[in-house]
Amino acid sequence: MSWGPNRIDVFALNGENNCLHIFWNGNSWSNWENLKGNFASGIKAVTLGPNQIYLFGRGLDTAAWYNWWDGKSWHNWETLGGMLNSGIEAVSMDTNRLDLFALGFDNSCQHMWWDGTSWSAWENLGGVLTGPICAVSWGPNRIDLFAKGLHNELLQKWWDGSTWFGWGSLDGVITGEISCVSTALNSLDVFAQGTGNYIYGRRWNSFPWEDWKQIGSTQVFSAPFAALGGGNWLDLLAVGVDNTLRHQARSGNNWLGWESQGGALVNVVRNS
Repeated sequence: MSWGPNRIDVFALNGENNCLHIFWNGNSWSNWENLKGNFASGIKAVTLGPNQIYLFGRGLDTAAWYNWWDGKSWHNWETLGGMLNSGIEAVSMDTNRLDLFALGFDNSCQHMWWDGTSWSAWENLGGVLTGPICAVSWGPNRIDLFAKGLHNELLQKWWDGSTWFGWGSLDGVITGEISCVSTALNSLDVFAQGTGNYIYGRRWNSFPWEDWKQIGSTQVFSAPFAALGGGNWLDLLAVGVDNTLRHQARSGNNWLGWESQGGALVNVVRNS
């Protein structure tokens, strides 16, 4: 994740299920530091502004845990409770607002939020979901959620500032995790691994949803990870069936083609 120009922060788990952190300051990488904790899933990082980082992870006790960087130091891990059956997704749709989502043990979507003063209780947003939730905000008071349904289809639920709508089907055949991103106001892209181990994408640009499209002819071993590169530039990463890192970029509406970045990988670093 990045909270400002020339700053990148990366978080990962070690063999003891601790959270590790390394950062780039524009000139060099720091050493790895151990932020401790005891996690059963990857770490999700989100920022509310310059020099602010919030971390979320599912503990071995199935509860949500969080930590934060206040610009000077890391705090101690604190529990947010809950009985969760997946990693945690976090998104910020406005200043001093954080929303968390995860699967419950009944495969429903569980939700809690920070309003700038206090945390809400967990609430159930329904659904019968078979994969982790992906959340994105394309503007104030707007959140879109995506997850895989019982028939491997893509499901969507959204918040318009006052009401939750969905879950509605966007069809497709989803075989892995989902990655979603917004490149502009009222614009969404959703990507997933699908039939034949290819990456497929579906796009919303005000209205309506475009049809599913296969993104290139490269077969992949992992779910995709989509990230913004600034302006109308979008980067798409996945591990190929040869275990190398595969990268494809989109400039405006034009895909530039898959390329290999080498390596011997089993997954793309996500939630960082």
